Amino acid sequence: MVLNCIGADIEMTFANKKAIITKGKSQWSYDIPYTAEKQNEWIKDNTGWWYNFADGNWAKGWERLPWSGGTNEFYFNNNGYMVTGWQKLQKNEIEGWFYFDVNTGCMLTGWQKLQWLGGVDWFYFDEGGFMLTDWQELEWSGGVDKFYFDKVNGNMKTGWILDEIHWFFLDKITGAMKKGWVFDNNYWYWLDKETGIMATGWLKENGKTYYLEPNPTLNQGHAYQNTVVTIDG
Repeated sequence: MVLNCIGADIEMTFANKKAIITKGKSQWSYDIPYTAEKQNEWIKDNTGWWYNFADGNWAKGWERLPWSGGTNEFYFNNNGYMVTGWQKLQKNEIEGWFYFDVNTGCMLTGWQKLQWLGGVDWFYFDEGGFMLTDWQELEWSGGVDKFYFDKVNGNMKTGWILDEIHWFFLDKITGAMKKGWVFDNNYWYWLDKETGIMATGWLKENGKTYYLEPNPTLNQGHAYQNTVVTIDG
């Protein structure tokens, strides 16, 4: 800082670390400590992580911040601390479930295998971080398949599910909805090629006729093979 004092006039300029003060015909100089410009920064205390802005304010609510060479979304509670894990929050005036990495606090998107109810399960979060539920068509393994996520908890379902009045079969490993013939527990079942709905009663497929058990109490939907079936009506 350069400070010039001539009579009652004062003129101030800045120059590195050196200050030169002139008054009348006298002149002297001295070093002043250099103070770096305040930067945005992550800070951790005994409670957790918070983000301090250069202007002295700290992050609250939703913030997109620099992270690992790019940016990511974080959420800070009313006290300014970064949240982690499962959180039920409002975003763009919509309430939903989100998951924030337990180590970094980054909001997760896409397919995620997470700890849940004492085990692990698959979930899917859209680009905004919202956990998806119900039927969803999603990219998977180079294509698009239909998946079902619990309407309350959001975990991906596998195997047989009853949705309203119809049965569907979801691959026991991938969760993708199956279509056509499916072999399960020593029985064959037919799932509609378009909707995936399990068929019952008479079925004609590829020039052959099949009978699929219609009674819900008798392993409904399984195909009879080499068996004489008595059909009422």
